[in-house]
Amino acid sequence: MHHLRLRSLPEADRVQFSADWRNVQTRFVDDPSGAVHAADDLIKDVMRACGYSVDRFDQRVADLSVEHANVVQHYRSARELADANREGRTNTEELRQAFVHYRALFADLLEQPELPGQQLQQAREQARA
Repeated sequence: MHHLRLRSLPEADRVQFSADWRNVQTRFVDDPSGAVHAADDLIKDVMRACGYSVDRFDQRVADLSVEHANVVQHYRSARELADANREGRTNTEELRQAFVHYRALFADLLEQPELPGQQLQQAREQARA
């Protein structure tokens, strides 16, 4: 049986992960493909720090669906685009979409509410840049 010991992130970890996210987001400008890969890795790091198993994608999705059901579809969509990227089947707009999906999950994992209205639009524009 699969047992998780989930925990909230200490504030220091939240701050560090947020800084890591900003670095990945900045990287998108020059290397969209690499930034999407780095975002996927960062999501796994945050999940691991929260107590999730990160060995298999299907298990990660199942585990997330319990506590983060409102954003699990973002993870599926981001991963689908990231996989297509690894196979050379994406364009920059699709990579930007993957990044926006990862951002929604990232915010939820860090227990930061999804950015409302104008802030969300700004985050999307930054990811697009």
